[in-house]
Amino acid sequence: IFNPITHNETRAEDFCNFFTALSLWQLFKLLYGEHIGHSTLKAFFLFGVSIGGTLLIKYNITAMCCIFPAIGLYHTIRNHNSILRPIITCAAGFFTITTPFIIYLLLQESFTSFIQENFINTLQTIENNKVYYGVRNITLFTLVLAISILPLSYKLKNYKWVPLIIYAAYVFTTLYSAKFGYYFSILTIFTIFPTTVLSL
Repeated sequence: IFNPITHNETRAEDFCNFFTALSLWQLFKLLYGEHIGHSTLKAFFLFGVSIGGTLLIKYNITAMCCIFPAIGLYHTIRNHNSILRPIITCAAGFFTITTPFIIYLLLQESFTSFIQENFINTLQTIENNKVYYGVRNITLFTLVLAISILPLSYKLKNYKWVPLIIYAAYVFTTLYSAKFGYYFSILTIFTIFPTTVLSL
C-alpha cells in the first residue's frame, strides 16, 4: 500500500481513506448483509458523516464519497421504500460533523479564509493540466487493481457491478484532478476487495 509510486508521506488522502472505508463497509452491509430499517438509516447517517468529513479535508474526495449514498438510494428505491428518511438522515450526518467546525471558524473569524483557501483557490488549480506523476506506473497500478476486483464481482450474488462502479468513480475523479502520484493513494483502500473473495 505504501508504495512510493502512490505514497511518500502522510497526505489528505490518508485521512480520507478512513471515511471511504467507513462508507464502503456501511454500503456493503446494506447491500449484502442482513439488515433491518434502523441499520439502513445508520448507513445513510454515516454516509453523511463521510461526505462532511472529506469536505473539510479535500473536496474532490467528497465527490467520490457521493457514490455511496447514490447507490444506497438506488437500493432503497429498488426495494420500494421511501427515500425521504434516508436523505434527511444523510443530511443529519453531514451537519453533525461539519457544524462544530463551522461554529469554530466563525468564532475565530476564519470562515471566509477557509472558503477562499480550501475551495476557491483550489478550484483555480484544476485548470492547470500539468501532470507530475509517472503515467505508466499509475496506469499499471490502477489496471492491476481493477482486474483484481473482478473475482469479487463474480462471486457476489447480487449487485455484482457495485465494486467496479465505486472503483471506477474513484479512478475517474482522481484522474480529473490528479497532478501528483500521491493523489492515487486514495485508491489503496480497494486492495481489500481481492482478499474479500476468500471469505465468500
